Amino acid sequence: MRTVGNTNPPKNVSVSITPSGEILEGSSVTLTCSSDANPPVQNYNWFKEKILLGKESTHIIPNISFQDSGEYKCKSSNEHGSKYSSVILNVMCKLMFTLYNLKFCVL
Repeated sequence: MRTVGNTNPPKNVSVSITPSGEILEGSSVTLTCSSDANPPVQNYNWFKEKILLGKESTHIIPNISFQDSGEYKCKSSNEHGSKYSSVILNVMCKLMFTLYNLKFCVL
């Protein structure tokens, strides 16, 4: 008789941002998704506003701009299920002005 260990869908899913702290336009940002699962996570998917961005555990945004601000979600999946984690990116402009309640970055 074969004994099967504990198997579970991903849990403790988290997203980290590198570099941490204030994100300034023009910098490079790496989002990393991690989780615990048995068996290990087989698929990662990155989304922004329901648009698929990538299928790796990390998502790199080179030369980030103010328009890249928003919520990013990571979906971790294995054969037993999937779970999401998200993070809000706030990209700071080097110089910003407001006109009629709209924000504009000066390049």
